[in-house]
Amino acid sequence: MFKTCDERIFHRSIKPELNHIYNTMALLSDVYLKLETLETLVAGLKAKQSKDPKVKGINITISVNDEVDRYDNNVSAWVAQSQEERAAKKERFYVGNGVSFWTNGSVSLARDLKEGAPSASSEEVGAPLPF
Repeated sequence: MFKTCDERIFHRSIKPELNHIYNTMALLSDVYLKLETLETLVAGLKAKQSKDPKVKGINITISVNDEVDRYDNNVSAWVAQSQEERAAKKERFYVGNGVSFWTNGSVSLARDLKEGAPSASSEEVGAPLPF
């Protein structure tokens, strides 16, 4: 819908009835996926479905970093791994990368939102990652 961050900001200023959408979001990012990567994902999904018809999709893990890489990206996306795959240090299959272009300054964990707990800033979250 919008091509640049400036267009999003302008749209928000002239369409105040959409402010509720912006007020419920904590972070927005753009992620770029190549066509060949999408084709690989679809082929992998079809192969899994041929073995198990209950398979309906692929989980993707998205990481938002505090620093940018050499291409000025701070968002990475890869096919989610099981706990066993992470423990075995299996190589990730990266599907895309991108940039965060807006934040309200506070990102909450989904489980905290479900429980109705107040959001915590990244400095307040001291629990180690599960992998």
